[in-house]
Amino acid sequence: MINLKNANFNVFKHKVVITGKLVSKSQIHIGSGEDDERRVQLFITFKYEDRKIPYIPGSSLKGVFRSTIGQIYSNDVESYLFGSNDPDPKKACAAHVKIFDALPINWQQEHIPLYTKPGVAIDRRTGAASPGMLFSIEVLPPEIKFEFRMILENIDLEDRNDMNRAAIRFLINELKNGYVAIGAKTTGGLGRVILEEVQVRTISNEDIKQDKGYRELKDWEVGRDD
Repeated sequence: MINLKNANFNVFKHKVVITGKLVSKSQIHIGSGEDDERRVQLFITFKYEDRKIPYIPGSSLKGVFRSTIGQIYSNDVESYLFGSNDPDPKKACAAHVKIFDALPINWQQEHIPLYTKPGVAIDRRTGAASPGMLFSIEVLPPEIKFEFRMILENIDLEDRNDMNRAAIRFLINELKNGYVAIGAKTTGGLGRVILEEVQVRTISNEDIKQDKGYRELKDWEVGRDD
């Protein structure tokens, strides 16, 4: 049982930095909430010089990761990792996981392509295409690589009795095996990603007292079966 009452940052215990490359293995669409003059649903981008750069918001990743872990682990684990705004002070908790926006690798030098994918709405009653319900979305192609960075606060990945460790290990395995999909239209085959070149570094309160820096944990130590 995780004690949410003590799930605060008053005392530094551990910090873990997980990095890697998040690679699209199918087309991806993460909507900006806007359409262009052609009524194409646009991919979320930021402007750099005269170009629009597509990216994966950390908030989108957080929502998918929370859902993935929440399907397996208790509400206490989910709340400790991703935070809770429960009106009950005993259940409220700040997030212990920080997930950064994933930018395409070499985005400042390389052109990141976006393509228009046509689609049609399906009538759930008949299972057939709905007449007059055509639409289009902007998608990223497969094999686009993104910088992945996640920071864990006060989570000890070396403590095999810690359920938070188990949940993070499960999540990393799901990502490495390509079992996580992000963005829209995932039930239609979009959004599949794989996490590659995973690097895990950790530092503890004791490490700092001994004037030590971050220690690398091999990814098999996070991902292997106990």
